[in-house]
Amino acid sequence: MPPLRVDLQDGFDGDEVVVRLDGARIFHGEAVRTRMQVGVAEVIETPVEAGRHRIEIRLPGRDLAMEREISVAGATHVGVSLDSTGRLTLAVQERPFRYA
Repeated sequence: MPPLRVDLQDGFDGDEVVVRLDGARIFHGEAVRTRMQVGVAEVIETPVEAGRHRIEIRLPGRDLAMEREISVAGATHVGVSLDSTGRLTLAVQERPFRYA
């Protein structure tokens, strides 16, 4: 099974974060905070079957949620951030993210 890695990246500041994959919770953090030195808050890794999957990110304290379908063929890296306007953004790529 290919690995799926979800990186909670920029903009988290003591947030409760719930990540679900195909409806199953794979992460629940109550005080997620971005480490400014590296630009990442948390890393979640899980093996998944190749194919299409639905990923859901929720920040209950900010009343924010995002759902997206992703395709997994090999190693897949998902980056989740809060942008400067407070919106959730999601990037999917085959290579690991580079951090300072």
